[in-house]
Amino acid sequence: MSLVLQTLFIWPVPIFFMITGANLLNYRERYTTKVYAKKRFKRIIIPLIFWSLISFLYSSLVNHKSLWDPYSFLKGLVYNKIQNNYWFFYTMIVVYCCIPVLTVFANKKYKRLVEYLLCIVLLTEGVLPTVFLIVNKPYPWYLVNPMFSHYLGYVVLGWYLNTFDLSSKKRQLLYISSVLSFMVMFFGTIYLSASNHQMNRSLFGYSTIFVYILASAVFVFAKNHPLHLGMDSKRHKLIMFISSSTLGIYASHRIVMSICEHLITFPIDSFGYIFLMPILCFLGTICLVWGLKRFPIIKSAVYFFRIFE
Repeated sequence: MSLVLQTLFIWPVPIFFMITGANLLNYRERYTTKVYAKKRFKRIIIPLIFWSLISFLYSSLVNHKSLWDPYSFLKGLVYNKIQNNYWFFYTMIVVYCCIPVLTVFANKKYKRLVEYLLCIVLLTEGVLPTVFLIVNKPYPWYLVNPMFSHYLGYVVLGWYLNTFDLSSKKRQLLYISSVLSFMVMFFGTIYLSASNHQMNRSLFGYSTIFVYILASAVFVFAKNHPLHLGMDSKRHKLIMFISSSTLGIYASHRIVMSICEHLITFPIDSFGYIFLMPILCFLGTICLVWGLKRFPIIKSAVYFFRIFE
């Protein structure tokens, strides 16, 4: 069951980068690059420092270490040793630095050029890595795409899929391919794990073509099936609150999860841990973010609630 859930929900991180591209590659239509840089600094650098400090203090408290060691904190901040899932912040900093250059291509008149770039990305960052993975050979360094390696490909893909509509036949083909990708990832992981006598998550890499297909299918489906909620409805307000709190939820979930694991003991492979722990963790992070929003000083100093604007 755990493997099913991991396979089904492998797409959120790529989707985030795709939404980033869809919303920010046309930022020049709304404001200048100077304003863009200020917004990005406020919404990624400050949250990184804030949450790294909170995580550092929490870890020091739990491990009975000195609560404040400036050298250890700065070293952990520079090398991402405080909370390993904060790799996301560092990656976003690089992505945000590249976006002003990518906006040059983000124009409908360059559709063919963008399609060419995406073909190169999918070949060098999706298809070829998957082929080398299947044949159990290392991916040659000289085949790595120097322009759109890793998550930049998702950024451009998100802008493209948001800007141009796929025909009905192409959407159906994409959905069918996503189902096949899920099956390959699921059964392929079982086979590779059995062959290696240990869990093998190689097919879950974001640089495999299967993840590209799954993420694209979810993105296109959401685009073509939007939720129609009244602006004053409670559901709309709830969704907007959760949407505006996603970065805070992401940044704090490891801390809340650690607290939940200390308070409630579930075997790691049990139903309670797989299904109940995520719910408890989510509710806990929501409460934490809601509480932080009650303090104007923290809210104004750590603007981590909306990062796509």
